[in-house]
Amino acid sequence: MEKPPAKEPKPRFHDDILTFEQYAKKKHAVPYVFHLAAKDKELEYIGAPHSNDPSNPLFEHIWEELDALKPDLVLVEGIGSLAQAPSERFKKQLQALTEQEAIRAYGENVFTAKIALEKGLQIACPEPKTKETVLWLKQRGFSRDEIFAHFVSRDLFQSARLKKKPDVQTYLAPFLHRLQKELDWKDYDFSLARFQTIHQKMFGVPFDAEHLDFYREADDPVPRKGRRYGSTNRVSAALSRYRDRFIVDKIQDYLESRHRILVVYGASHAVMQEPALRKIMEQNT
Repeated sequence: MEKPPAKEPKPRFHDDILTFEQYAKKKHAVPYVFHLAAKDKELEYIGAPHSNDPSNPLFEHIWEELDALKPDLVLVEGIGSLAQAPSERFKKQLQALTEQEAIRAYGENVFTAKIALEKGLQIACPEPKTKETVLWLKQRGFSRDEIFAHFVSRDLFQSARLKKKPDVQTYLAPFLHRLQKELDWKDYDFSLARFQTIHQKMFGVPFDAEHLDFYREADDPVPRKGRRYGSTNRVSAALSRYRDRFIVDKIQDYLESRHRILVVYGASHAVMQEPALRKIMEQNT
């Protein structure tokens, strides 16, 4: 009995995602919003400024788009538990938050998830697992200290969005615990003390928990004229590249069975992914 012919792999559009060098040359609005349509498919992308300010017009815009598009899938950034269907525990946690609490504590991703669930919409987070991204980084020659310093720098600069900041040890403790659990490096010290030890070598200056703009620059994946671009920046760029490829592939897969998708991600992701997503939608014409 003859075997059926093997299916050809679907075309992917990784080469159409902007590089950070290309992105650095672009100027764009924030939020960065675009709408794509082909036959019975629609994709609305809100490239957001990450915000914890309830007065930001972004949140009204997200609400309006949920009403106008009536998506059959809403994609949000950085909520790993949404890789599967949202659990009852997660739903209850969102229900217990007011809209303002969701914004102040978490930002636009949790706010969007909360409103979407209240409207009876399906939500998902098209993100690779941390272990997968770290394997990608290690295969590209980054050391564990460089990877660890990237994650801590990222979490430090994100704390700048909070109006009430706990002390740095209290703030970082849950992030470090989760990172240790996800990576399972048996012989590695996932502590603030470890970060402080490698800080001078990694950045050339002592650790300063008050200097949050420094950590924003230390984790910026975009090469900018006049700014230091070190190993943590290169880690961030490689990780973001991997994430963008993964996200674009997931959106392409979702479009096979969905008609209207709303994506709420950071503005840089929107700009960099747009050319690839346009190519994907052209396939549906």
